[in-house]
Amino acid sequence: MSIRSILGSIKVHWGYTPAQRILVALLEAKDTGLSVPELMKRAHVGSGSVYPILLSMEDSEIVESWWLPKQRFQRYRTRIYKLTQNGINSAEREKG
Repeated sequence: MSIRSILGSIKVHWGYTPAQRILVALLEAKDTGLSVPELMKRAHVGSGSVYPILLSMEDSEIVESWWLPKQRFQRYRTRIYKLTQNGINSAEREKG
């Protein structure tokens, strides 16, 4: 399944809502998932928007998340977000 076929051309993210841009970024990394800083960078969304959207997506079972083990010299733990199969299906419906 091509990401371009799901939400059209993804070269320009600015025509999409923040939730759609997050969805595109998660689709691009559907096998590995993304940390919040990487998701913010790829989706061009600030932290004030990304957290409520991810919480909503997680409550709707579109996204799943887990903590990575903290590394020895790492200051903070890293949480990874990944689309569930339900999330991939939602993206297909979004394509319309």
